[in-house]
Amino acid sequence: MGWLSGIEPPQAAVDRVIAVWQATNGDLREIVREALSDEVLRLCAATTRLKLKRPFHFGIGLLRQLSAVTSDDFLGAARIFELVGQRPYVWGTPDGYPDTLLAWGSDVNGRWAYATNLLNGGLPGLTISTSALTALRGSAPNPSLAQRLAAEMAGGLIPEAEVARVQQYIGARPFTDQVLRDAAALLAASPGYQFY
Repeated sequence: MGWLSGIEPPQAAVDRVIAVWQATNGDLREIVREALSDEVLRLCAATTRLKLKRPFHFGIGLLRQLSAVTSDDFLGAARIFELVGQRPYVWGTPDGYPDTLLAWGSDVNGRWAYATNLLNGGLPGLTISTSALTALRGSAPNPSLAQRLAAEMAGGLIPEAEVARVQQYIGARPFTDQVLRDAAALLAASPGYQFY
C-alpha cells in the first residue's frame, strides 16, 4: 500500500478483510463487501487524509464541475492536460503515473494557468457558459459568493482562510460575470482545491 502516498489502513481493518478472504476461499464479492462495510470504513476514517489531485484529475474535475462545453476547435485532452503537467499515456514505465505529493506538489503553475484560461476563454474549443457559472452561484449574494462557490466546487474542503481571501478579492464589487469567473478561477487555484 506504500504506493498510496503513505496512506495505510489500520491493521484491524486489514485483519477483517483477510478473515473474510480466508473464510470464503477468496470470494471477491464478499471481500469487497467487507472492505466497504460500515465497520471497516469507520476503522479507516481515522487514518484518511487528503491527497493531492494528479494534474489529470484536477483538469477533468474542473471541466466537469464547471460544465465545460467543447467545440470543433477543441485541442483534445492530450494537449490540454499537457498544460497542467500530465499528458496521458506518456509515462515511460509500466507502473503508471506516480500518486504522491512529492511527484506533483512542486509545480502548480500549470494548474493556475489552466484554471484562469479555462474560465476566461483562453483554451481553444472549451467554453464555460455564464449560465453554468450562475447555476453554481445559485442565489448567493456577493458577500457570500466565495463561500457558495467553494461549497459547490470542493464540498467544503477548501479551508475557510482561503475562501476568505477569495471573498476579500471580490470585496464590494458589483456582481458581474467577470467577478464570478475570477472568483471560480481563484478558488480552483487555491491550495485547498488541489486536494481530495
